[in-house]
Amino acid sequence: MLQEYENWLPLEKMKQVLDALTLALGEEKKAEEIGLEKALEMEIAYIDTTCLEANIHFPADWILMRDAVRGLIKSILTTRRHGLKKKMPEPSSFIKEMNSLCIAMSAAGRKPESKKLKKDTLRLMKRLTNVVRGHAKRYHAALDQEWAKTDLTRKQAEVILRRIDSILTQLPEAMRQAHERIIGERKIASAKKILSLHESDIHVINRGKHGAQIEFGNTLLLAEESSGFILAHELLKEYSPGDAKLLIKNCDQLQRVTNNRLTSLSADRQFCSAGTTKLLVGKNIYNGICPKDPKKLSEQMKEEDQRLKKLLRRRAQTEARIGILKNIFLQKTPKAKGYEHRAMQVTWAVLAHNLWVVARRGRWKEEEEIISLTA
Repeated sequence: MLQEYENWLPLEKMKQVLDALTLALGEEKKAEEIGLEKALEMEIAYIDTTCLEANIHFPADWILMRDAVRGLIKSILTTRRHGLKKKMPEPSSFIKEMNSLCIAMSAAGRKPESKKLKKDTLRLMKRLTNVVRGHAKRYHAALDQEWAKTDLTRKQAEVILRRIDSILTQLPEAMRQAHERIIGERKIASAKKILSLHESDIHVINRGKHGAQIEFGNTLLLAEESSGFILAHELLKEYSPGDAKLLIKNCDQLQRVTNNRLTSLSADRQFCSAGTTKLLVGKNIYNGICPKDPKKLSEQMKEEDQRLKKLLRRRAQTEARIGILKNIFLQKTPKAKGYEHRAMQVTWAVLAHNLWVVARRGRWKEEEEIISLTA
């Protein structure tokens, strides 16, 4: 039932619901009807990006072969369980053998001759993987042609066929990647790496933060207003072009959802560029982005109105807002598989978060009335 509700509306419709809620809360009459004392302040937007990690293990190169063997053998076991069997050794024995090789690979790193041991172990892994690949191809062909002999429907058989196809298609590149890294001792560009056989649209994100130097997932852009209400968000499918370009891309949407009430915008120094400065000047929006030049930052912080200083001080709370959304509403790592499903889960989380923020504001109004009556 929960899954049906999650996919109740397509992603674009869900975004329209979010935008409609945001526009309504920016109007005095509609905000009062909802139960707020006044409309949300949408004159200032605070923007930041984060990495939304995918639900995968650490993508060591040789682990991909373990995942391939496990995925293919499980598909073979499913096929056999439904009545289609071909001659081969006990399928689960391949998983046991691969697990033993994985233990040997992990243990090799703690020995003096670790390089040689890792190379020898990888060669054994490749040999075992090729054997399993051969069995998987035979079962794929047999299931495609003889599915009527099983108790599966054609659609159910196609699910298994697609699962096998997905792994077999990526397997040669995964094996080459492991060979290049361990035996050839050559580096592979992050953009060309396979990080997971089951998640194709994730990336290596080097944020350089303490405790999270490198993360694996997708860049998530968030923009909030002063009370914490999230005005806009975007989960990127491709590599991020950079924070500054993301801001330029999403500025029009921010203006639209705030009904052109946006007068100031604040972000950290990664959003600072000549392009963002030109854009904000052209749209008559105050540039509250932290300058990259320390001298310029020092000069602006000494300005009489202290406007930049106040915006940057408040912008620090956006980190906490990101933490609330990720750790509470998304439960740290979304369990959804595939970019489209993760994007949908993020959108539902933003909607739930925004309703929570609005509910709290309504509660504050009631508490203030009770206090005034008892005073």
